[in-house]
Parts: sequence; C-alpha cells; structure tokens
Amino acid sequence: MTRPIAVLLFIMGFVVGIGAAGGYQYWRERSGRIAFAHNADCLRIAKQYENDISDRTTSATVNEVSYDTARNSCLGKVTTFGPSFWSFEVVDLLSRRILWLNTCSADTGDCTGAPGTRLKTLQDYEYRKFLTQH
Repeated sequence: MTRPIAVLLFIMGFVVGIGAAGGYQYWRERSGRIAFAHNADCLRIAKQYENDISDRTTSATVNEVSYDTARNSCLGKVTTFGPSFWSFEVVDLLSRRILWLNTCSADTGDCTGAPGTRLKTLQDYEYRKFLTQH
C-alpha cells in the first residue's frame, strides 16, 4: 500500500515542479519583455530630450539611459556643451528634473565644487557616487 502512495506523491511532486518551473520561465520572459519596452521608451525620450535642449549654441548629449523602477521613470546621464561651459547632469527625463548637476568652465576646465578637477574624471567619480546613493 505504501508503494502506490509513494509513486503517486512522486508523480504529484514532479507535476508541481514542472508547473513551477514553467511559471518561473514565463515570469522571467515577461519581465524581460517589460524591461526591454521600458528601455526602448527611455531611449526615445532621451533623443527627444537631446533635441529639445540643444540649440544653435548649446549641444546636449544623453550618454547613458536607464529605466529606474523605484521612480518609475527614465534617468539620463547628460553632458551639455555651451560656448563657455560644460555641464554634467543626471536628469529624470520624464519630469525633466535635474537630480545632480556640475558645471565646468570651457576655458580652464575647472568645475564647480572641485577646482582643478577635469571634467571626465569628475563625471565618472560623481556619477558612480550618485548611483550608489540613490
């Protein structure tokens, strides 16, 4: 009598395991599709942001874009070049709110808050610092 029960329990466990694995696979594929759609939307929004900010004398470039699930928004790492300045920003691209900003003189390369620090080094350091804090 115990042998048929053991076989039945084994089959039930096997069926439940296959069902759980299938459900997990479905969930991962769905999550991947959603993430891809969000990132594609963020790229489109970033291009629009670049076009809106840039003009005859100022050029904006969105260097990195990512979807932030906590904010339910797109974040962009933006570099703006003007006639006498560079600026490095982290921007919420949907609300257009600047979350972090640093400007640098085009003449000397000195940046606000960090005299003598060149733009590229400051960008990398401050962006990593910003991401670890938020």
